[in-house]
Amino acid sequence: MTKFSIRSMPLQPEGRVARRGNLVALVRKAPGYRGRPPGAVEVTLARITGLTRDGEIRSYRPVAPAQDYDVPVERYWQDIEGFTDASNLDPDRAIEIARAHTWPGHPDAPRPWESLEDARRALRAARRS
Repeated sequence: MTKFSIRSMPLQPEGRVARRGNLVALVRKAPGYRGRPPGAVEVTLARITGLTRDGEIRSYRPVAPAQDYDVPVERYWQDIEGFTDASNLDPDRAIEIARAHTWPGHPDAPRPWESLEDARRALRAARRS
């Protein structure tokens, strides 16, 4: 039997054009071991690194913490709720804010935001005018 997987995902909101190098808010299901209620999500900032010919996101690279390898959508598709466009943000300032959002007592360990609204509030300072 062939294992089912999703190889790419569209950018939200519908109609937005995904481009390699753009920032996105990656919305994922929160792991159960963190004591969060069922259906809870966490949001991290990521950069698009691979696209299909149809413009769907094939791979991404989280920016906080910085990593030097791409993550294919097909590897974690069950945890991904979606990719939300963040191209209206100044990339350098947004990455700085994301890396400064850390776990208490662990200044080198960036943590995800607990909702898309929390991420929007925190990243408001990085909006381009």
